[in-house]
Amino acid sequence: MEAFRDGYDVARPSAFELFAEHQLDGHFKPALAFVVAHYAQRFPRYLIPLLNRIDEVHLLLAAVANAYYLRIWNGSVAQNFYNLRLASSAAILAGHGHIPLTRRLRRHALLALLLPAYLGAKLDAFFQLDRPEAEQQLDELLLDDDPQDAVAAPANPTAPHRTAWRRQVWYTRSRAVYRHLKRVMGLVSLLLQLGYLTDRSRWFSWPLALAGLEPVRIAQADVARKDAMDAARLAAAVGDAVPPAATRLGRLRRAARVALAASRARAVQHAHHVLPAGIMIYRFLEWWQTSELAQGPADPIPPPPPPLAPHPKGVAVPEDPRACPLCGAAPRVTPAALPSGYVFCYTCIVPSLQEHRRCPVTWAPMDVSAVRRLYVSD
Repeated sequence: MEAFRDGYDVARPSAFELFAEHQLDGHFKPALAFVVAHYAQRFPRYLIPLLNRIDEVHLLLAAVANAYYLRIWNGSVAQNFYNLRLASSAAILAGHGHIPLTRRLRRHALLALLLPAYLGAKLDAFFQLDRPEAEQQLDELLLDDDPQDAVAAPANPTAPHRTAWRRQVWYTRSRAVYRHLKRVMGLVSLLLQLGYLTDRSRWFSWPLALAGLEPVRIAQADVARKDAMDAARLAAAVGDAVPPAATRLGRLRRAARVALAASRARAVQHAHHVLPAGIMIYRFLEWWQTSELAQGPADPIPPPPPPLAPHPKGVAVPEDPRACPLCGAAPRVTPAALPSGYVFCYTCIVPSLQEHRRCPVTWAPMDVSAVRRLYVSD
């Protein structure tokens, strides 16, 4: 219904589109880590170093992919999947939001898209805030965000101890400051998103606001400019200015070059569909591996082996299965079992093992450590 309001900007994306774009962008790194961790089990020598540097690997790949899409579509990979791109805020206010980004604005956009997430991940790892939420809450209860209480000065410290204590105090204070700063930035992001949802803010995220960029929908002019770029690139690849060769071999070589260039252009054109499809496959595999379906039917529990045969010199086994072979009490008082498979009263079997060091029934060698108490409910 927003499209029927006066002054509605059709190029302005909805908040739900931007929410979906942010969610998709946040799944690229976990999907990459999942793939690398899976194949690192087969090729640990080559992939474990990459897994240890997964933040840097993701930053490099994301920089290459987003730089290409910024140059072609003026937007990131995730934005292009939802038919969005970036435009200068000043150009939008001047009524020229259709103008492509300059090289300087593309660099600013690349930094705004990648740098905050990378620095946040590294700082979270440095301050140990990337652990499960339960462990972080336990740290807050223990430390209470008070550096003076968390780190006590050592008594009669030496120079190395004093240096280590100062570093620990600095680390604890910096961790508390960073935790509060992260909460403030989260509140700022929430206020910007609520403002964008209620048409009170032009920006959806603070990194793009600092870069002076806003997301807009891809228009027909952007598609026409992309088609013109593809045509020019295809002409340069096949040598359109050079007349075709007169020989059959020359015509075949030219046709092969045209087909190769066209297939490469189509592959690049559909790459933004391949990445989200890979994300969906990753989420499915992650669910499958944690579900009961991947584990298959549970193997039946094998029955316990039969008890050892009684020894001729051992005590006789009573006919009542509830009775103790030593004292004959039925039921047994505080039952206890031996590895031989027979159950006795605990007060009967312990003195017997301490004296004879063998099972009273089978005469199998064993000591008191083999006794296992049995807890039978009434």
